[in-house]
Amino acid sequence: MKTLYTGNFVHRGNTNWTEKIYLAAFVCVLTAFFLKSTLFIPGRISYFFLYKFIQAASILAVIKSLFIEQKLTKEKIFYLAGLTCLFGLSFLANNFDLFYYFLFALSASRVDFHKILVVFFGVNFWGTLIVIFAEWINFIPNQVQFRPDQPGLIRYSMGFSSPTDFSARVFYIILSYMLLKKFSLKFYDYLGIMLSTLVMYVITNARLDGLLIFLLLICTWVYPFVKVSINKVSYLFWYASSVIFICANILIAFFYDPANKILNRIDVILSRRLTFGHAALTRYKLGLVGKPIQEFGNGGLHPNPQNYFFIDSSYIRLLVMSGIIVFLLVLVLLYFIFFRIKLTRSTFFLIYVFFIILSSAFDQYFLDLSYNLLFFLLFADLNWFIPNRMSERKENSKKLHTITGMELKRNGTNYMSKKTI
Repeated sequence: MKTLYTGNFVHRGNTNWTEKIYLAAFVCVLTAFFLKSTLFIPGRISYFFLYKFIQAASILAVIKSLFIEQKLTKEKIFYLAGLTCLFGLSFLANNFDLFYYFLFALSASRVDFHKILVVFFGVNFWGTLIVIFAEWINFIPNQVQFRPDQPGLIRYSMGFSSPTDFSARVFYIILSYMLLKKFSLKFYDYLGIMLSTLVMYVITNARLDGLLIFLLLICTWVYPFVKVSINKVSYLFWYASSVIFICANILIAFFYDPANKILNRIDVILSRRLTFGHAALTRYKLGLVGKPIQEFGNGGLHPNPQNYFFIDSSYIRLLVMSGIIVFLLVLVLLYFIFFRIKLTRSTFFLIYVFFIILSSAFDQYFLDLSYNLLFFLLFADLNWFIPNRMSERKENSKKLHTITGMELKRNGTNYMSKKTI
């Protein structure tokens, strides 16, 4: 049995079929959560059937981890203890999406993250095209929204629950594609991404997702410079910066005052996200465990609610709806993600994490496995992404010999020329 090394993390290889069992379960749960954000639900598929499907896929993932995969007893105890704690916290908050997310993240141990990412990209990419086609042939409806400050502007969801769901889906598809390419794109990649972003923006008028994709393209364009800059700084700095950003996102909403012209202007740009974030933090008391909160959003086919209330920021949602314990647990796990990325020496993972953290300040998809695989980085096998140091040394040596040979040849030619003269 071969041994795989990921920094200081050692993963013992398993037979292919254990990995295939996990990937089959992952395809099922990913498809289910993807459909949950579309108008296939509940018109064509009931929530009851959807969650039964998710439960069946989850059982398959647990069977793979406990009974099929070769694990030490202490690993199985850790796995069961983690799932039990998450189940209890999810039960108290009446939100089991968090439980399913971490169940599949924990079960991804010893599974090739590259294969998980390929499945993730494939399901999202083809699923999005199928949803758009289903809306085009009127198999599912299309939700239409208007901006309060721009009543003449029409936003279309293209078969998703809301225009924001569609635009965020496009952003995360592009982000996962760039990670697959290790942020090294060809001209046709840039062209395709820019055209997709333009079409998405015209359809949804999603300003924040459009801006994020624009920043992502710039970051990819100057990736060699970004890579050098990131590697000069300790991973602790990047982790601390992320935590400060998350806390600042919460504190700005908490101290939001409409009388403050600067904050009020930011609130307008962010489509009143500060207003509703402030309402959530002041209206509901924070507790160690979460609590269910009734929201009245624009998603779905119901008429626009008169008493609209929706928490867009993932961090405020996490703190208020999942509780302080889960919030702190996520921050701790985030540290270990940065630590593991440091061991792999893969800069592109940092960029992937940064853009998820940035996007989650404005959208609610931080812990939605159909949108991102952030915490899968903590448990999955990352070997495919680790730079091959030996190959790099050989390539550099080859270049050095080539340059030296050219130099000798040039010098030799000059010497002969001088001798002839």
